[in-house]
Amino acid sequence: MDKFEQVDTSATRRHEGTGLGLAISKRLISMYNGELCVRSDFGNGSCFSFSLQLPKRSQPHSEPVELNANRLLLIDDYQPRVEHLMRLAKEIGIEVTHRNDWSAAQSLGRDLDDFDRIIASVNNAQDRDALYELDATESAAKRVLFLAPCVMEEG
Repeated sequence: MDKFEQVDTSATRRHEGTGLGLAISKRLISMYNGELCVRSDFGNGSCFSFSLQLPKRSQPHSEPVELNANRLLLIDDYQPRVEHLMRLAKEIGIEVTHRNDWSAAQSLGRDLDDFDRIIASVNNAQDRDALYELDATESAAKRVLFLAPCVMEEG
């Protein structure tokens, strides 16, 4: 589980990454005196698992967070994630308003204050700046959650 180690180094490889994921995971798990294990079947894939020895708490570390969210604004253009989040929200009784991008969300104007929570995907500098501007407002500061895009290239 070393950095940048890949079995297939050919130019025909379909998926490419930085090769840091396992090294980071192993390091985080070892910080908690845990163990990261892998079971591989060449040509079929790998199964990763980890174990940690954690002390049992007699009481919760903190009070559970109450969402108290009935209205959610979802700003994201990745349809599979949108469908998944909308389905989850519906299951727990949250009304979702969806916009594909920041300009569409900003067209809601003052109605942004009507949302209990805002989940937003940040895909570029323009999105980031819009989010920082929104997050700076006192009414939105505690309501904004971020989604970082997950990009996988096929080639």
